[in-house]
Amino acid sequence: MASERACSRWAAQRSAAQSKPAPYSPPIGRTQSEYNEATHFYKQAHKKMKVILTPLTLEAMRLLDIDECPESLLESVTLNHEEYQQLLQSGTLEAINITLGKIIDDYEDKAIYNLADLTKTVEILNDHLTHENSSTMRKIMDLNTLAIKNRTGLFFFF
Repeated sequence: MASERACSRWAAQRSAAQSKPAPYSPPIGRTQSEYNEATHFYKQAHKKMKVILTPLTLEAMRLLDIDECPESLLESVTLNHEEYQQLLQSGTLEAINITLGKIIDDYEDKAIYNLADLTKTVEILNDHLTHENSSTMRKIMDLNTLAIKNRTGLFFFF
């Protein structure tokens, strides 16, 4: 009996509290539309960069492996959205993935450091070279050739 009275008293208090208007307080933070606009802008302005690089020395390659390589020991190409789309549409990455058994895509960082694989990669890049993507492909081919010359590797950070 006492527990019933306590429950009904609690229910009455809860009901009364819910019917009272909340005291006014100024809004905190952004409205939903302001938040949507801000995050959309941020996403557009800060898309993940697509970088292909090669260490200039074997020591730089070792430092890159532990994430301590200074930029002065790296040669790199940063692809803008258009260049990355050209690379995708050319079928180059797909050909590299199939030929070398790699998974170079938006979700994986991959490296090619075997001399035979680097040589195959140059051939694939050359085979997929077109007038539309020649600038992008030549940048990557130059990096690949540098990697072969220095006996390092070609690293894809997408």
